[in-house]
Amino acid sequence: MQVAELHRKEQTTITLGEQQTDTADGIEKKFVEKGECEEFAVEKMELASNKVFIAYIDQLILRNIAKNDFTAATVTKVLCLSRTQLDRRMKLVVGKTISAYLLEKRMTYARELLLTTDMPIAEVAMACGYEDTSYFSRVFRGCFNNTPSEVRKGE
Repeated sequence: MQVAELHRKEQTTITLGEQQTDTADGIEKKFVEKGECEEFAVEKMELASNKVFIAYIDQLILRNIAKNDFTAATVTKVLCLSRTQLDRRMKLVVGKTISAYLLEKRMTYARELLLTTDMPIAEVAMACGYEDTSYFSRVFRGCFNNTPSEVRKGE
């Protein structure tokens, strides 16, 4: 699987009440550009199903996974939700906070890159938003009990 395929942007149709928009990007732009964050947050929280909510979060993470400044705080700003509201919703839907979910997605993506590509570990780290390879290796080992090089070797 190529990195380009892993970064493929999924088009998701999201319905909010009677209003429908083409993609999650469309919803984000429509409300954020108009400065209607509060209305956006209320509609997203009340009307979006859990499946659509997580699909939107996943799409947002996938688009920004390589950015080292993409954090839980960034997600809260994009969704116009407080950290508490977002963590509460994430715990309800997936059983973990947004930070834990983001870390899981990054490490799963890193593991997939290590197993399916010949990219050097430093490039895999960069592709997952880590500038420091040794820190990336420590975080990876904490998640999988193996270093990135051990995973690559198939140990």
